[in-house]
Amino acid sequence: MFVIFVIAAVLIVVFLILTRTSRRDSAVENRLRRMAAAGQNHAVFNDLYFEAARAYAVAKGAPPTRGDSASAKTVIDGQVYQIYLSRAAGGGTSVLLEEYEAQRDRIKSLMDEMSRTSSSDREIPF
Repeated sequence: MFVIFVIAAVLIVVFLILTRTSRRDSAVENRLRRMAAAGQNHAVFNDLYFEAARAYAVAKGAPPTRGDSASAKTVIDGQVYQIYLSRAAGGGTSVLLEEYEAQRDRIKSLMDEMSRTSSSDREIPF
């Protein structure tokens, strides 16, 4: 009887180790999918460990840092999104979800505005 218990425990541990990545991805992507479907661009998930969310972002191309934030580009239901993840103050993970094209256009607009402002403020030194 004890041998069966040990074999079952080993099989469960192996299963959990082998499915860790897919369970992590599912946990993050299900939340992102719900946010996108609801048109919600920000949410705090107290039940989502930041370390798991950061590992998801790293798997999607974010640099592997030890900080309290990460960002990556991901595809949700055929739409490309930029996600920003940060450790929430009370625990859990804060998620900002933005359509990639809208994010790119917003940054381009800001850069153009900064370029116009800084070039009109410059004085010629002679």
